[in-house]
Amino acid sequence: MFLKKIENMIYVNKYINHNKKFLDSNNNSNNIILVDQFNYCPSIIPISHFVERLKKKFGAQAVVYETFVDRSFFSKIKSFLKDYFKFGYLKIYESFGCRKKLYNKYDNQVVSEAEKKLKECLKNLKIKEDILKINIDNIYIGDLIYDTFLRTKKKPTINIADEEFKIFLFKFLKLFYFWKFYFDKNLNVIKALIVSHDVYYYAIPLRFAVKLAIPCYNVGPTTLYYFTKEKIRKKTGYDEFPFKFNILKKEISSKGKIEAEKVINDKFQGNLTFDIMINKFGKKNKIPKKILELENKKNVLIATHCFTDAVHAYGESIFPDYYEWLMFLGDKSNEKNFKWLLKPHPAQYKENYNFLKFFENKFKNFILIPNEVSNLDLIDKIFSVLTVYGSVGHEFPLFNIPVINASINNPHRAYNFNYHASTKEEYEQLINKIDTLKINSKEHKEKIYEYYYLNYLRDYYFFDNHLEILNKLRGRYSEPKIFDAWVQEYSYEKKLDIDKNLDRFIEEKAHRFYASDK
Repeated sequence: MFLKKIENMIYVNKYINHNKKFLDSNNNSNNIILVDQFNYCPSIIPISHFVERLKKKFGAQAVVYETFVDRSFFSKIKSFLKDYFKFGYLKIYESFGCRKKLYNKYDNQVVSEAEKKLKECLKNLKIKEDILKINIDNIYIGDLIYDTFLRTKKKPTINIADEEFKIFLFKFLKLFYFWKFYFDKNLNVIKALIVSHDVYYYAIPLRFAVKLAIPCYNVGPTTLYYFTKEKIRKKTGYDEFPFKFNILKKEISSKGKIEAEKVINDKFQGNLTFDIMINKFGKKNKIPKKILELENKKNVLIATHCFTDAVHAYGESIFPDYYEWLMFLGDKSNEKNFKWLLKPHPAQYKENYNFLKFFENKFKNFILIPNEVSNLDLIDKIFSVLTVYGSVGHEFPLFNIPVINASINNPHRAYNFNYHASTKEEYEQLINKIDTLKINSKEHKEKIYEYYYLNYLRDYYFFDNHLEILNKLRGRYSEPKIFDAWVQEYSYEKKLDIDKNLDRFIEEKAHRFYASDK
């Protein structure tokens, strides 16, 4: 462990020296580029280059910030000492020109406004769904409140009568008003904003920025996004996919579908693919006895989601959270004579296990299947799949297994290789006839490849071969070791190419940036 820390320090210092050599760190303007300090190594690399391009375009200095809805006194002191003595991530941000840092401070005005708004909000909250209606000064934050509470409190749902929620809401509102007054005071000098997330409390500055027509971006090693009033989330714009694909040159679209088919087949074989860190379809494993004993094609798969992971990342769904979704399905399961298999989401399995066990114990037809069971292991056991907006929507139809989405706001919404419900009544009708729904993979596979190509294979990648980096680093992908991989493949010619692409991204103002050579 000690040697690993020493190694990481070497990588960090090497990367800092690299930035000082290649990136312009001048910072002499009154104009401001706000930069969310995201301490995730793979994202720091693109952020460093993007900060340089924005500073050049707007003639601005870069001001880094960290924002928290709730933080202990000890955590604040620890963070301050790291910043002051330059042994935290701030020194990396300083290496590419972020010389000032903004800290959340709650003065009397912030506290007073938060107290008044808290009383108003609590008065209007009758049911948990009312949280999603919260809008202050024409800035929608209900989804951010809901998802931040689930995430920070590790709860599957919200009880609006709980004192814990009321205390949380007050803290959230204080953060909201801190940013409101900051933007009010500095509106004329804030020229752009780079956010680490478009969800949770991290997105409060984003919501202000788009309202005030301040350019707002999210940049990562494999995706770049530009936000507007119409598109305040990364996970939107999917209904435009067919049009985007149709305007591609025939040669590009044909090659794209061939590439998509190959990658999907690799995924089904358990190989590492571009989306493997998001979802594992998996190799066939040794199947547990309780799964083997299930009758073939007599079961429904419920592809569950992480209960606390940005429930409203795609927008509002039929149900306010995954807890209410499973309660609804549990009640419907009592009306059917087949089994409903609860498949855990691979992310944060341990944290979600007790939630899923609760549902298995509550509903007699629910069966919680072991985490090591892959989707391929279940192909012969199921006749339908239920999800809210999961990647199973483009996977199982290739095996002639229909998928029902519990939200119209899902990534497959533009295609008919899924069943989409926009209301609870529509959803219930689909569930009632679930054993009669059909899908023919031959009719839809070309559209599935089209979707997969646009969603996973066409984005702009900073590394020459991102998949190779994933394979090489594996568990150390998110550590400073990735800085070493970056420095090794870097060159002045590569910087010129990055600059050209980032300048194109800034000028195009497209919601999602695609590589130009594909």
